[in-house]
Amino acid sequence: MGKILAIVFPITAFVALGFEHSVANMYLIPVGYLASLDPNVLITAAVTETALANLMLTGFIDNIVTVTLGNILGGSGLVALVYYVIYIRLRPKAGPPGVSEPTASVGDPPTLGSDLSGKTGNSGVRPKP
Repeated sequence: MGKILAIVFPITAFVALGFEHSVANMYLIPVGYLASLDPNVLITAAVTETALANLMLTGFIDNIVTVTLGNILGGSGLVALVYYVIYIRLRPKAGPPGVSEPTASVGDPPTLGSDLSGKTGNSGVRPKP
């Protein structure tokens, strides 16, 4: 249930900002075109000629290309940036002089027996609450 609630805000923000999703448009634009073939739908929806022209093949291709590019840039750039900032692992601070401790740099895989935070121990067992 927590994962479902965690995704509500990003989806709401995506829709509220007026962004479009390419996969959703691959369904909605052809359905809009099919609905436009019925004159009663056009009268009820008060569709303008400009909006009707966007439902044709050239408008569909223009929309899909631009929206897909935006989805790729936004998804790979912004989402990846958020994950990078949230989960970045920094090098531990140096200890007293003369004491050498293993250091991990950003991007090093976790060692055997450690969890993702870098702490060693039994990572497969959760502590009791």
